[in-house]
Amino acid sequence: MQNIFDSREVQEANIAGRERPAVEKLLKPRIVRNKKNERRQYHLVNRDGEASRISGDPFRFDDKELSAMLKDGSLIDLTPDEAIAYVTARDQLAEAQKRHEPVFVSQALRQLLSTWEQFRYSASAHHLEPNNLPTPPHPKMVAATRLVGRLMGNEATGAEKQGWIGKVLIFTTFVGSDRPSSGPKKDKAYGTAVALKKALTKCLAAQYPKPAKEQKAAIVMRLVKVVKEFVKEHKGALKDAEYNRLCHSLKRFAGTGLAHVLLSDSRNLMKESCKLQQLLQTRGDNESSDSKKQ
Repeated sequence: MQNIFDSREVQEANIAGRERPAVEKLLKPRIVRNKKNERRQYHLVNRDGEASRISGDPFRFDDKELSAMLKDGSLIDLTPDEAIAYVTARDQLAEAQKRHEPVFVSQALRQLLSTWEQFRYSASAHHLEPNNLPTPPHPKMVAATRLVGRLMGNEATGAEKQGWIGKVLIFTTFVGSDRPSSGPKKDKAYGTAVALKKALTKCLAAQYPKPAKEQKAAIVMRLVKVVKEFVKEHKGALKDAEYNRLCHSLKRFAGTGLAHVLLSDSRNLMKESCKLQQLLQTRGDNESSDSKKQ
């Protein structure tokens, strides 16, 4: 495949075609297809991270339905500088292709629409004039962090009612840059994945600041006290390793931003300690029941 890409000769394409069965055999067990189904709920997200629900299956929409879906402008808009950067990069990549340089324009533009970091550290970036990419965060990065901030806000608000805090999973096409061997190393080598992680960490750290030392100590003391009292009352219900892991997990959680948001109020901390006590008591009752049966 690399020979086809470099030479663009029909002869190389014929050679590669004969290798197709072997390539399929190698790759099929390693590829997990993300099959789309009609039970999914799709949304459009704008630059502010606001999501609008799409009615129906967008993959089955005709032109009329697509136009109706997009008429409210609920997409991520580019600023003039961002639009100029994209068009300039597109034109320069097209010129490089005309010069028969090895550049895959559509793939390069997909990276450009992912994040600036993804494109900047890719093999295609050397076809562009230096410093032509905007310095502010990529509009998709801005939208993603604001969306996650909104979702986590909803999770934290509804935590007491639903009894848990849900996870927010983000899947990105680009985990690393298709950089040359002499390209950037460490964080800069991983484009969108690392850039998005840094942006989300910064966003959530600001939204959920860690508790002060006094608050953390109060949370730890209250929750660990419940565990100690349980172990004292139900000897053998928790093994030493289990006890140590549980206390360690509670101490780590007490220093997080979510602990600050959820348990800084003394009433919420009391409720949480009672819930922990109930869970441990259920564990103790099960252990006692098993011992009697034996």
